[in-house]
Amino acid sequence: MYGGMIQGTKGYIKSTLPPNIVGEVILHLNDGIEEKFDNSWKD
Repeated sequence: MYGGMIQGTKGYIKSTLPPNIVGEVILHLNDGIEEKFDNSWKD
């Protein structure tokens, strides 16, 4: 499985893509908020 996770004090950042591949990254905060970022479609 590719990807990785970085844990912090307020939540974690997760990616399911291999290194050096641009795509979706998910921010999971401890209070239940989840935000998705995807910069792969940039013009």
